[in-house]
Amino acid sequence: MITSFRDPADELRLQQLARQAREAQQRDRYWVAVLAAQGRETKAIIDATARSRDFVQRWAYAYRDGGAQALCAKPRGGSKSRLWGEEQRRLYQRLCDNPVDADGGVCALRGRVLVIARTTRRR
Repeated sequence: MITSFRDPADELRLQQLARQAREAQQRDRYWVAVLAAQGRETKAIIDATARSRDFVQRWAYAYRDGGAQALCAKPRGGSKSRLWGEEQRRLYQRLCDNPVDADGGVCALRGRVLVIARTTRRR
């Protein structure tokens, strides 16, 4: 795996980033890089982070090949919107407005509101 840090300052920097990370997956990416660069074996890193062998190797090699910036989460694609244009604006406005009696005190995109949004969609 990795035998040393790419930059001597990376050890402290990665540890600080790991402590500040809000998401567990991002935090573990940093710790994997730190532990791997300190010379730990894959099995020891798996035990320390409770992550899979694939996860450990993927992020250790990402650090080795690309440095600390290679450990950052990349945007992922999502599903395309099922509502477009005016329908999307109306739904957004409806969700921003206060709930009405017919909503049962709830104004969110779930349950009946979602059914109404889907059935009133024009093609």
